[in-house]
Amino acid sequence: MPRIKLAVVVEAFPTETSAFSGVAVRQTVSQFVDWSDVIIYYCRPSYVTCGSVTRGGARFEEASSEALLVQTVFFPAARLLSRPFNGRLLAKRLLPLLQDQRPDAILAFFLYPQGYASVVIGEKLGVPVIMVAMGSDLRQIRDPFTKKFTAAAVRGADSILAVSEDLRQRAIGIGAIPEHVHRLPNGYDPNVFRPLDQALARRQLGVPADAELIVFVGRLIALKGLEDLIGAVRILSHMHPRLRVVCIGGGPSETHLLRMVQQEGLGKTFDLIGPKTQPEIAQWLAACNVFCLPSHSEGSPNVITEALACGRPVVATEVGGIPDLVDSSSGVLVKPREVASLARGLDLALARAWNADAIAKGQERTWSAVGRDVHGYICGVLDQRAAARATSSS
Repeated sequence: MPRIKLAVVVEAFPTETSAFSGVAVRQTVSQFVDWSDVIIYYCRPSYVTCGSVTRGGARFEEASSEALLVQTVFFPAARLLSRPFNGRLLAKRLLPLLQDQRPDAILAFFLYPQGYASVVIGEKLGVPVIMVAMGSDLRQIRDPFTKKFTAAAVRGADSILAVSEDLRQRAIGIGAIPEHVHRLPNGYDPNVFRPLDQALARRQLGVPADAELIVFVGRLIALKGLEDLIGAVRILSHMHPRLRVVCIGGGPSETHLLRMVQQEGLGKTFDLIGPKTQPEIAQWLAACNVFCLPSHSEGSPNVITEALACGRPVVATEVGGIPDLVDSSSGVLVKPREVASLARGLDLALARAWNADAIAKGQERTWSAVGRDVHGYICGVLDQRAAARATSSS
């Protein structure tokens, strides 16, 4: 197939100023450079407040670690009030940019407003739209307006790629044509996430050799279930005197969680160490006994795949796409929002002798494979469009 022009519309992307945002999107898009000319449109709301001036237009900036052209696009928004209009407001900002680029296809990550705006523009320009459902765009729809326009987006897309079977079914449930919705599991970087020597990693990180180390990686927000983890650790600390928990990541809940750790008397057991680079995360995964993700809601969390690729067992909640990733040979699944269940799961995982090599060998899907699959779906849509035009002209 000839080289194509691809417009990629995203809700999050790593840049010089936000290196930890949208890493999975970057990993996927970076696979496209061999077969397409890509411009990434990083779409961000510019919130209007009393006395403030809304930023408009767009600016170019370099992605943080790939030679990709990223154009940051601001669209005007008012918290809560503008939700019914965000899709149209974003489309208005994006349309002249895509008219200049004249892409052969639009690939949108996140369904509203990014996916909806892409469908509006695709109809105007006569180009196909492929959307990627990430998780909260289908699992955390909080108001009827967002639900309405998300449904319109999935009905208008030529193809929808869902990162888990749970999301695939949810897309169909709000009106997507089943034949247009495909499961597209995430991948991992085997150059970073792979089995490493645990003893060496512990020495480098200053972790005692006999510590029972649990690691969490993710945003510090309520949906990640970290309050449940603190409660479970309080229960476990009496049975596991060498227990240590390290939470990697930042977010708005950090101050609250630190206060809770102190109130529970876990200051010597539970550490929040902030965001880390991918190689640093891999080192902590190598050092740990168990990786834990006690989320209340998920799409298909990359960090679970990365932990498994490092040979580490996972204790996680059975929400979203997590059951697609973890089985009895690689971890323990527990009920969400149940502290006692989480404590039992962690206790079981810490007590069991796991086969790290077998866990790691079960992970075969790299980001290169994800890129090939996306390429295949885009080519399929373009071929269908070409066939339809040929039929209508004959």
